[in-house]
Amino acid sequence: MFIHIGHFFDKTPYGEFVGKAIFPIASSLLGLCFFIIFSRRNSPEQDPASTTAKILQYLKEHPGSRQQQIVTGIQKSRGAVAYQLYRLMNENKVETIDVPNGTGYYLKQDALSPPEILVRAALENPQTREILALLSRHPHLTRHQIAEALKKSPDTIYWHLVNIDRKILTVHKKRNGHQYSLSPEAGRIYTELTHHRIP
Repeated sequence: MFIHIGHFFDKTPYGEFVGKAIFPIASSLLGLCFFIIFSRRNSPEQDPASTTAKILQYLKEHPGSRQQQIVTGIQKSRGAVAYQLYRLMNENKVETIDVPNGTGYYLKQDALSPPEILVRAALENPQTREILALLSRHPHLTRHQIAEALKKSPDTIYWHLVNIDRKILTVHKKRNGHQYSLSPEAGRIYTELTHHRIP
C-alpha cells in the first residue's frame, strides 16, 4: 500500500510545513529532473558529446561521407553509428544517395547536389581519381586514349568508366569510339574540391 511520505512527519512539529511546502517543492524538482533527462534522451543531438551530435557535426563538415568514414571520423562503433544514422533518417534530418562503392550521407537541410556527392565519392578511389584528373585536363578522350595515358588496359578503364555515374560524365559517340568528358558541373566541382583539397 502506498504511503504518502508526508505522513511520516504528521506527528512532528514540522509535519504541516513538510506536507504543505517542502514535499510539493521536492516533487516538482524531481519531476523537472525526469523531464530534463527524458528530453535529453529524445533529443541527444543537444548533447555535443553524444554520438548523434557528433554525426551531425561530421556530416556538416564532410557532407556525402559513407558510413565507414563517419565511424572513423567520430571514433564510435559501427553499430552505434548505423543505429543513429537510421534514426536520423527516420526523423528526416539525414538523407542518402547511392554512390559508387556505398551510400553517401548528408544533412537534409544542408544537402549537397547529387553531382558533388558523386564527384567526392569518385575522388576517394585512386583509379577513378586518376581518370577524373586526366579528363579535367584533356576532355573528349576515348577509353583507349585514357588507358594509354594512364598505362592501364582498355578493359580496366572501361570497367571504371561504367562505374562512374553518368551525372558527372558526358559521353559522345564518335567514329573512333565513345569520347568521355567531365560534365560542366562535375568539372567545376572537381576543380573546386581538388583546389581546396576538401576530403
